[in-house]
Amino acid sequence: GLLSFFVPRCGYHILQSTTPEAIIQLSSEDDVICLDGTDIDLKKYDAISLGSGMKRTENTYNILKQVIDIQPSKLLLDADAINVLADHRELLPLLPKDTVLTPHPKEWRRLLGKDSKDSFEDLQNLLEFADKYQVVVVHKDAITKVVSPDGNCSFIASGTPALATAGTGDVLAGIITGYLAQGYSNSEAAILGSFMHGYTSQIITREHHINSVVASDIPRYFGKALKILVDTYAN
Repeated sequence: GLLSFFVPRCGYHILQSTTPEAIIQLSSEDDVICLDGTDIDLKKYDAISLGSGMKRTENTYNILKQVIDIQPSKLLLDADAINVLADHRELLPLLPKDTVLTPHPKEWRRLLGKDSKDSFEDLQNLLEFADKYQVVVVHKDAITKVVSPDGNCSFIASGTPALATAGTGDVLAGIITGYLAQGYSNSEAAILGSFMHGYTSQIITREHHINSVVASDIPRYFGKALKILVDTYAN
């Protein structure tokens, strides 16, 4: 259960304060992620998540390319890692099989390179994209769709409007990565993580008004939500 963060030097004190149980590894740069000048061995990790909190820069492109080059079997790309993919479409065919992509609708349109005229066409585009590049796409929306290369599509309706606040997508990326590291298949981790992300928001809103929920509430309530779910359905 080891968790490692690789962050710019400016993030060191923040993460030491907020997540003291994590291992912090520092970039050689103060405010951007850069592998040059570090001794990070990316091959030793069970799962890698990349993109949350990063910028749409050449540094992000370089580290994304280096991660793709080692072909990790458990890889999740979120946020600006997806935007960099959209800017450098030559990387798409190089992605490891079953890479998990977690775009929201705007990021998805950038990645697809066009708009869909309706929800049916958008679903068709998701299925074709997942098949063409052999990736798992978690299309985050009011009803989240998880599309796998084998043509399977799961509709996740456990979410609430409480998730429509900044940072909840980053938390989802972390939850799915956690399930990847536990040995679930990439599709299973994407489906389970998406469901639990939404279900946890239901548990939070039993105790708090929906307008007061922030992203950091999700990890605080995740264990409680998991216990309620297990206790309810285990027998």
